[in-house]
Amino acid sequence: MAVTFDDKGLVVDSQDDVFNTMAASARTRLAPYLQGTALQTDESSVVGRLLRIVSVPAFSNGEVLQTILNQFDLNTAEGLQLDYFGWNIHRIKRLGLAQATGMVVVGGDSGVVVSEGSLVSNSITGDSFRTQDDVTFNENNVTGIVITIDSIQQTYNISYSINSYLSTYPQIEVSILEESTIAQIANRIANAINSQSNLMTAKVNNDNTITVLLDDPIMTGDFSVSTGMTVTQSYKQVYVESVTYQSVEAKVGAISSIQSSVLGWRSVYNYLVIGASRPVETDEEYRTRLNLCLGYSVGSYDAVWMRLMTIRGVSFVSVKENLSPAPNNGITNAGLAITIQGGVEDEVAQAIYDAIPVGIATSGTIEKSVKDLNGGNHTVRFSRPVQVPLEISMSITIYNDFPANGKQLIKQAIVDWFNSLRVGDDIYYSRLYEPINKIGGFSVSSLTIAKQGQAQGTGNIAIAYNEIPVISADRIYVGGI
Repeated sequence: MAVTFDDKGLVVDSQDDVFNTMAASARTRLAPYLQGTALQTDESSVVGRLLRIVSVPAFSNGEVLQTILNQFDLNTAEGLQLDYFGWNIHRIKRLGLAQATGMVVVGGDSGVVVSEGSLVSNSITGDSFRTQDDVTFNENNVTGIVITIDSIQQTYNISYSINSYLSTYPQIEVSILEESTIAQIANRIANAINSQSNLMTAKVNNDNTITVLLDDPIMTGDFSVSTGMTVTQSYKQVYVESVTYQSVEAKVGAISSIQSSVLGWRSVYNYLVIGASRPVETDEEYRTRLNLCLGYSVGSYDAVWMRLMTIRGVSFVSVKENLSPAPNNGITNAGLAITIQGGVEDEVAQAIYDAIPVGIATSGTIEKSVKDLNGGNHTVRFSRPVQVPLEISMSITIYNDFPANGKQLIKQAIVDWFNSLRVGDDIYYSRLYEPINKIGGFSVSSLTIAKQGQAQGTGNIAIAYNEIPVISADRIYVGGI
């Protein structure tokens, strides 16, 4: 009996093939003892009948082998065997019964607390959702604010920072003409925000309050306002989970009803689609997802990056490699240096171990121990980004078409450029002119840059693999006329 592999998989002989092979073997091996008489092996003979009986379990063994091997074939394994294949071999679990989850933005008066477990609902289907965290309406980690003008001042300032950006923007500065009304001041502030920032939009409400919203609702930021203004309302993100396992898909904006009675809680809105509650994943769905997950080659840059970006709270990932036989720039030889912002350290370490090939060493300032499927310990290293603050000084000559808020726009353009940099990106002096030249009406007379506290010059600035260059608008000095 022969069990072989070809390009189509396992090949098992039929029962007749097994019988014929045994008969041929018997005729050959017994020939020396039959003195020239041919051995009868057809099924009318005693030997043939015995061979037929023996061939049945031999053939069955081949079929059993086929069944066993099928359990290690993603495309044929079923039920528990598919679970074993997905988890024990590839550490990807079948998705079980789950309630729908998603993100909503809630709005309310400053100081009001919306407790974890508060209820909102889909205004179309009636499906209810519970909030997953406490929310306190204030000026931090918000997607927007409402500003009330309390008194008339000569100047108003609004400071803000975006949580996913490390470099900070210049504050919004507004000068007020004498004898302006509250309505005029509100419009002037809204116009200043819209003209001085490309990250948020402001509008004046009927009661002369000003609503300021970040253009990308996925972003969050911190705000502060100067004397004469108060942040009276804010908008914050919070995760929600369906109350039942039967909720249907919620379209954008469908979750708009507040069910829990909280004085000062004014609105709720889902800016992304929230999927339906999920039943237990079928074999076919599980198999499809396994094929998609395993389709990315383990250890490739994209595979490592994608695996780490799936961790909740991670905002960016940098993967640097050293292919040389010796350590280079702090990275071990033939190894990786992964710098990651956000995420729980233990989850990050496990994800790195899952994503990189066996035998690849990692470098970094954080060292964690993770376990393999057999309980063995392995060391994983990675880093958090180290901020390198820089400062810039420039002298400009302005022309008639230079904007009134031109210096603010130059600072914002530089900060925007810095916020586009990634961990380990060097600062090339000549590239600084790219963001600066986006603003018209002036020419640059001189431009110098340095790390804070060091002598400024016109050279490039080297950044290490786990460092990221940052700048604050108040460290950008624009002089000249």
